[in-house]
Amino acid sequence: MPRFLRGAVLTAIVMASIDSPLASLTAVFVNDLYKPLIAKAESQEHYMKVSRVCVALFAVALAGIAYFFSFFDKMLWLAFKIGGVTYGSMLGVFLLGMLTKRKGDKAITIAMFTMAAVNATLLLLSEYGVIRWAGAGS
Repeated sequence: MPRFLRGAVLTAIVMASIDSPLASLTAVFVNDLYKPLIAKAESQEHYMKVSRVCVALFAVALAGIAYFFSFFDKMLWLAFKIGGVTYGSMLGVFLLGMLTKRKGDKAITIAMFTMAAVNATLLLLSEYGVIRWAGAGS
């Protein structure tokens, strides 16, 4: 395969994988935050302009995050640590939503953020050697 064609295929793959997160972030921001909280009664053209600006801002933000995390050596281990802080809280909220009839509840939100903070504290204490887990190596 010629060099140019390989580059074009790689670019298409990268762009296809970037398109979905940018569209999702923008849709959630505009529909769930911007419309109800900031600009309630604007035209569709206004919301379209805001969404185009948001795509650019989210792209820059994601690029900055990717650049920041490029300095870490063990990316998979870092991803597991970040997931460990948040996944338990999100699973609890998901199960409450699926198994109970409650709609939105402030106590659920407070509990989710509290447990994420507890998990983050335990992770930091473990990283700095303040606490050790029984199953941890030497």
